[in-house]
Amino acid sequence: MDMELGPPRARAGIALAAGILLGSGAALARADTVYVDASNYYGLISPDGSAARPYGSISAALAARGGPGTTILVRPGTYREQVNLSRSGSADAPLVIQASGPGVILDGADDLASSTAWTAFTGNAYVAASVTWAPRQVFADGARLAAMSTADNLPKGSFAFVPGVGLVVNLGGDHPAAHRILVGRRANAFRIGNVSFVRIRGFDIRRFEDRGILLQGSTAARDTVVQNFVSCCGSQGIAIYGASECVVGSNSIHDNADHGIYLIGVQRSAVEWNHVYANRRPGQRAANGLNLFASSGNRIVGNRWHHNQDSGQQLTAGSNDNLILYNRSWSNGDHGYDHLGSTGNALLGCVAWGNWKDGFSFEGNSPGNRVCNSIASDNGLSTTEYDLWVDSTSTLGFVSKSNVLWNSIDQAPVKWVTTRYSRIVDFGAVSQSDTRSVQADPRFVDPATGDFRVLEGSSAIDNADVTVSGWPTIDLAGGVRLDDLNMTNRGAGNVTYADCGVFERVPAPERGPDDPPVGRTSAHALAGAAEPALSEGFPAPAHAQVSFTLDLPRATPVGWEVLDVAGRRIHSEQATYESGRSDWTWRPSASTAGGCYFVRASIGSAQFTRRVVLAR
Repeated sequence: MDMELGPPRARAGIALAAGILLGSGAALARADTVYVDASNYYGLISPDGSAARPYGSISAALAARGGPGTTILVRPGTYREQVNLSRSGSADAPLVIQASGPGVILDGADDLASSTAWTAFTGNAYVAASVTWAPRQVFADGARLAAMSTADNLPKGSFAFVPGVGLVVNLGGDHPAAHRILVGRRANAFRIGNVSFVRIRGFDIRRFEDRGILLQGSTAARDTVVQNFVSCCGSQGIAIYGASECVVGSNSIHDNADHGIYLIGVQRSAVEWNHVYANRRPGQRAANGLNLFASSGNRIVGNRWHHNQDSGQQLTAGSNDNLILYNRSWSNGDHGYDHLGSTGNALLGCVAWGNWKDGFSFEGNSPGNRVCNSIASDNGLSTTEYDLWVDSTSTLGFVSKSNVLWNSIDQAPVKWVTTRYSRIVDFGAVSQSDTRSVQADPRFVDPATGDFRVLEGSSAIDNADVTVSGWPTIDLAGGVRLDDLNMTNRGAGNVTYADCGVFERVPAPERGPDDPPVGRTSAHALAGAAEPALSEGFPAPAHAQVSFTLDLPRATPVGWEVLDVAGRRIHSEQATYESGRSDWTWRPSASTAGGCYFVRASIGSAQFTRRVVLAR
């Protein structure tokens, strides 16, 4: 259940990937903070929402105190409730519902581990008469049992609900009390309807019967769902319907019974830094890591999609004009990136590896898309499919530029309309859309585990086209482009040494997949014994402003820059700070769009980069 949290030495308990800071309850507490503690669920202490007299449930805290400017801070414990949220925050005072730290569990299932809850039924089956509802999911020792329509001849490892009788399970003759039984009961952890300026963050959401988090309504806007774990739900992990300008960031979403993230009719929103894997719809290959349906103008940045039942990422039904940047999609059960009836999407610096079918697929009337500076390797090897496929209805206006397309076996990497191309130079000549892509080993460090750094001699090094619209000047780790002196510069534009793919190659020393690039975000010491240091931004996500704490060994000039995900500078300033601790604050203008930004501080020869999520 790991998340991509950023450079290990800079983590310090902070989720860097989306700029999320949970912190301690004491650090977050302010006059409008309301506390929730599961240990007071039965009101043993008369609650008023203070730290000493917390509410026993999130729903009770919302009913009593929810509204603009309120932070509901939830302490560790297990909460068996569905939170129905119909109150908004405001632009300058969002409504925040937040875990105070790890271990805040919202559980959609009831615990039937008691031996007295079960009696013998027929054969190897047992029945729990106390279950008077029809559950969609039942778990034994953490594993889903198969749902059956009848209790007659119930096979081992399955369950059936019999009205008027109860829940019947067959564990091969074992008593259910010997295998912790959890029975699904609640539909959603958070059901959010037609509200705006709401923040949900930090929760461990498990075993809900339908969607883990459901946000819906044509008037819903600028809501934020960040740094949650969502697993084992009966439908999508996170689903958003009809909203706009929302942020889904740095969530870990896995083992749900449908798409990990599902957006339908969602506009101008951000899906960033999520880790989405192993989502499967029972009985049907249909669950994608991310599914967009009629959702346009969104930003999909820095996500990891892998081992999902269907495609890693799928855009359908007029999901147009989305920016898809620095995503990694590997070992999925269909395509890496699938486009059906969608146009105008830009895939930049993305990676597709080892997917069962095509790496990048454009079909079903999907003209006008482009894939640039990306890498597709070893896709469709067992199904005789392709790293890149474009069907006859999707060729108009299609652009492939400066990609790496390569297979480790003798299998054609490209299919254009009905023709397979063993050499991409021949594909480029026929399609007239691609004269710069290369067909050589990208030399990933360890693609099977999702490590898509490239080794020395990779065909991705110094090969990108920086003239591509929207191409960033920084890589996923926030580092600038570096020239590998051992490679010939083959790139296009005014920087001929930018690399394709997710990470810029740092020749030496080696760095981990989440480590900062050497000489860019690592801290080089100034003169003297101490080194400068820069905190992460707070609050996170930010709205009106975000602040940083700066520690300096001596008085030093500092240059500040704020960059968007495309590497465009949107703010810069310089100042000299005294030795010791100082603060710096970025106050974005009202016209600055929500989403992910990079704040860079240049301190002598040191340079620090911090990710920030701006929730608007």
